[in-house]
Amino acid sequence: KSYIRRKEWNLISKKMLPLVPYRATDVSRTDKRWFRHINYHSLAVELIITGKMEYQNDNCTVIASAGMLYIVSLGSNVRMVKSGDEVRRKLTLLVTGSCLGSISAALGFDKDQLLQLPDPPLVERMMQEIALGIGEQKPDEYLSCKTYELLLYLSSLRNDLPQVLRPVLNAMTQDPVNRLSVPDMAKLCGISESTLRRLFHHHFGVSPQEYRKKLRLTMGMELLRNPS
Repeated sequence: KSYIRRKEWNLISKKMLPLVPYRATDVSRTDKRWFRHINYHSLAVELIITGKMEYQNDNCTVIASAGMLYIVSLGSNVRMVKSGDEVRRKLTLLVTGSCLGSISAALGFDKDQLLQLPDPPLVERMMQEIALGIGEQKPDEYLSCKTYELLLYLSSLRNDLPQVLRPVLNAMTQDPVNRLSVPDMAKLCGISESTLRRLFHHHFGVSPQEYRKKLRLTMGMELLRNPS
């Protein structure tokens, strides 16, 4: 019971921070055990390494296979079941924080979704780095930066994002210090400035400049803490 109380207090203290990961697991199973989350309390990032997982949410069922990633959103009602007979291995990262709701909405993770990853090993390395940081009890600020970097990258892969925005999102993620102007961004995407602004507000809830500013601030904090 004391262990449970310590875990509960740890989660409560983490929720006071804007955004922070508090648990990472790497699990392999052969059984068909299933889990159900009702009004889920965190944001869960689940990377399927081997095998398949079935996610049932709001009368909709999707199957995530190796190389795919499933986002369990804050407040989700979802049932997770192992699919098939092969060994299933998945990495899971749990994220909480006082600003989790607004950040999730801005990045488009306010609802469950399945992502097909163009580079699964990259995402695995990012998640393992965060998991290692949690295990080594690195500062919450460091973990927050790493987690936001991961979520920003995953946000650029969202299935509901128009392809026309991907060039500027990739440019921002790869080089957040680059001072791209709105005309430069629009030219990069091959659209008008008004269309660019409209799409950013629709999909992220902020202007292109604000989106870039948040990314630069996050990456700048990371550079200050880890200059090497």
